[in-house]
Amino acid sequence: MRWLIFAVSAMLVSTAACAQEEVRGAVTIYDTVYERVDPGAPFQEAPRQPENWQPPAPSAAERAAGFIPFTRGEPFDIKPWSKPKPSERLTKLHANVALGETTCLWFAIHALEPLREVRVRVEPQQPPTNTPVVKTYYAHFWAQRTDWRGRTYYITPELLLEMRDGQAQFPAAGGVLEWRTLNVPEGESRLFWINIHVPTSLSGEYRYALVVQAKGKAAFKIPLQVYVYSFRLHKPADKRWLLYADAYWIGRLPEEKLLALLQRMSGYGIDGLTELPIGNIDLSALTEGKVQYDPQPLLRWHRLMQQAGLRGPHTIGTFIEDQVPAKLGIQADVNRKWDERVREAMRLIARTVVQTLRPYGIDWLFYGWDEPGPETIRALEQYRTWREGGAQTYVTFYQRGTYDAAAQWMTHPCFAVGLVASKQGAEWAYEQCRARQQQFYWYGSGCYLGQEGRLFANRFLTGWLFWKTRADGQVSWTFVRPHEDPFNDFDGSRQNSVEPKDQCTVYPHLSRPNDPDSIVGIIPTIQWEAIREGINDYRYLSTLRNTIAYARKVASGKSTRWAQEMLRAAEDAERTLQMLEEGVLWLNEVGRAGFSNANLQELRLIAGGQIERLVQRLRGERMAPSKRPQAVTLQVEVVPPVSHPVTEAQLPVLTVPRWSQPPVVDGKLDEPQWRVAAIASPFWESNSSVPMPPYMETRGLLAYDENALYIGMVCLAPYPDRLVADQRQRDAFGIWLDESVEVFLASPDRPERYAHFIINALGTVYDELGFDVGWNTEITVATHTDAQGWTVEIAIPWKSLPFDVDLNATDEPLLRLNLGRNHHQRGEAGVSHWAWSPTFGWFHNTQRFGVAMRHQGNILVKSVTPPSYVDDPPMQLTVLNLSERQEDVEVGGRRFAVPARGEATIEVPSRTTPGDHQYRLRVRWRDGEVTVPITYSIPRPIQVVQQVGIVKDGAGKIRVAFALRKPEAHRLVVSVDEMPSLRQTLTAGREFTLRLNAVRQDRLSLRLSVEDFAGWSERAEVYVLSE
Repeated sequence: MRWLIFAVSAMLVSTAACAQEEVRGAVTIYDTVYERVDPGAPFQEAPRQPENWQPPAPSAAERAAGFIPFTRGEPFDIKPWSKPKPSERLTKLHANVALGETTCLWFAIHALEPLREVRVRVEPQQPPTNTPVVKTYYAHFWAQRTDWRGRTYYITPELLLEMRDGQAQFPAAGGVLEWRTLNVPEGESRLFWINIHVPTSLSGEYRYALVVQAKGKAAFKIPLQVYVYSFRLHKPADKRWLLYADAYWIGRLPEEKLLALLQRMSGYGIDGLTELPIGNIDLSALTEGKVQYDPQPLLRWHRLMQQAGLRGPHTIGTFIEDQVPAKLGIQADVNRKWDERVREAMRLIARTVVQTLRPYGIDWLFYGWDEPGPETIRALEQYRTWREGGAQTYVTFYQRGTYDAAAQWMTHPCFAVGLVASKQGAEWAYEQCRARQQQFYWYGSGCYLGQEGRLFANRFLTGWLFWKTRADGQVSWTFVRPHEDPFNDFDGSRQNSVEPKDQCTVYPHLSRPNDPDSIVGIIPTIQWEAIREGINDYRYLSTLRNTIAYARKVASGKSTRWAQEMLRAAEDAERTLQMLEEGVLWLNEVGRAGFSNANLQELRLIAGGQIERLVQRLRGERMAPSKRPQAVTLQVEVVPPVSHPVTEAQLPVLTVPRWSQPPVVDGKLDEPQWRVAAIASPFWESNSSVPMPPYMETRGLLAYDENALYIGMVCLAPYPDRLVADQRQRDAFGIWLDESVEVFLASPDRPERYAHFIINALGTVYDELGFDVGWNTEITVATHTDAQGWTVEIAIPWKSLPFDVDLNATDEPLLRLNLGRNHHQRGEAGVSHWAWSPTFGWFHNTQRFGVAMRHQGNILVKSVTPPSYVDDPPMQLTVLNLSERQEDVEVGGRRFAVPARGEATIEVPSRTTPGDHQYRLRVRWRDGEVTVPITYSIPRPIQVVQQVGIVKDGAGKIRVAFALRKPEAHRLVVSVDEMPSLRQTLTAGREFTLRLNAVRQDRLSLRLSVEDFAGWSERAEVYVLSE
């Protein structure tokens, strides 16, 4: 899968030079020599995020120890070259943990001089019996590819390795670890990991010292305080977390080690495993209507999974249909519509498996073809017959068309995360599954691009996004799937030429290089820890919801003071839970808002505190008085708008003219024909539908004749000389990370069969049919770059498209289409993705393709520009007169004169209030008329991106976004409910700081509004933590 799930992953862009030389022999990448890498151009490191600051002056204790300890909210942001800021300097560590929970912390040291034999030990500050277990690891940095088969890499922390006596484990080669001295060069940083496990039988506060010491240097002690809540986390009985288990690898472990690993998976929160061995199916008597099935390989796993507490469901699969025609003695192609005899044989196989497994009580699902499209006939037949044979089916897919075509044969549809990344997509999937009485599953966490070495990605997916989607199951792909050498991300093409990059949430630990039979265990990683943290986030939310319900149950109907206080506390906790739910963004929004792992940790602290207060009240315990800061400094940070409430039903419509003469394709778009072209505008951020900023304005131009479709794209860019466009080969992998445009074309009746084109600013072409990159067209392309940006001119012959187009039909759309732009400029954070029709996920969402209508008559509706913000002018309509005489045009009951061969721009009265708006714009003239459906949406003028904030040590932060065309022309009004006298008026669009004195509450409610639009105010809640 090629979508980039998080904005941070878009920073890892392909910058490989177009060198013609090929890598040969041993290659050094970062600090490792690799004996073999995939052939091709030399691997190059992606641009590093600059750290243009100096570390703070060390204290006397730091100078004596030889390092400065520091930390950051996301461990991925710590690199070997990292330098601490003063605000990142570490003086203490703190963790709040529930009974029975395991959680993690991390810290780094920045070497002031060469450090040798670095040791980290844990010293309990109380008797060590019956206390939380604290264990430390060395987090190893290494080079990893930025995409599945690209030639670019980045440096990331990932492996969590054992330490002892000034040494640590290091990856050698082929999955083998070796002990080496743990040294840190002067001026570099190293990362250390802390796991904290709390037994189920204790609560209270525990103190430790993390002692870090290099040989010949003074010891440095970092205080660690662990507060253990008095409650255990609830795991909902009706929710499931599944993991692609890679049984090929871990199934080779000795039974006692496999059981220990399965128990570890269960401890992390995993419920079920996919792709387990089904066993042996004997078809020798198929012509006699008999099938024999031996499930012993599966039963071994079942026995161990039961012992480990893995409750399922688990998936098994087979492609035994390959054997069926020969066993029946018939000629049949199973890749086409199946003969009824094949179907009946497959139903018999399915019934046999179902009946054989029933006595064992295994919760299993059939999982065969992975990610079928709506036209993958074999897959649809496969799932149909297994379902008709009585099996429950687990079907993964990333196209809605697959669900439309095969939903009746799915019991557990598993949607790609791109389909549920937005509120609209998640609600659609939820409602569809409930209407069909299906279990709603989705996948997207694990080891996809943008997840290795990070906490936020998998934590957000397995926790908060799972919660927000209301799904029944959430699936991570994949546990341990290296390609060739497990410790070499730069080979792999001999094993997987399409995606040679290793696919590992954890890594195999081998005793002999590259020998799967020598596996002795797994090597944990940061992304594996993140899955546990996300599941625990979900469990905190579930525990809070259940505790609220229980508190109301025990206090309801009682008039005692305790009962009334209990009901008020439950109401207060319910309000907090709602604020938490509303304050967490959807996946398509988190990147723009800068939402991070630190934010997730803050939300967990709030949830944990609410549960603890309810539990203490339920037990009749007196609440200990808390010491809160009397003065609070609250920073209000301004971020870009993160969402725009466009509904799923709104598709843009374009009226495309027919030309009598084709243009010369030179990339300049300066020929007269292009004046008579439909304009696709405006463009929106593809995930969130935020309007495109004016400095990168993009317009699509479209027309056609009897031979071809003509598309022009005008792409403004403030610094054209900084545009990133490196790919020069046809169908180059990763071209979508270049400055480029994308075109999607489909027939109106079958949008799932679409042609896809990408053209970068150099004119390099990538074309595919769906995802078949082997499909090529006779496309003609030219690009041109000038001081304003770049343009591209495209001619696509009709005969090259994978569907027929009736150019003479008048009563149906010409095409379904979408246009996209990938903007990538050096010096910016990464690639941004924009579309004419926002897709609320990746571009391949065919349901969001717009509509191209045929133009009829003398008047062409050239463009319609609806308002995008509350301070925009009304809708602007531009019409073009194609006749030799003046035409009078009627719009909305008013008449306008349009000169011969000229155009006119007409202001159409339209609403600019926040919300969704729909118009049927009717344009009439002397001998014709056209009705253009217009849909647009206006965001609220201010959005509180982070609705819940935390004040810690007297300081906190919330994030707001202004959805205004000219925010600096408006005034922002801020008030605090608990402080009626406080009211500030500031310039909108700018960051500011609120200083609040005499704070007496542990929660503050802020109201923010734009002065001219006071009816559209937003609220934020700030929780003041005790000192």
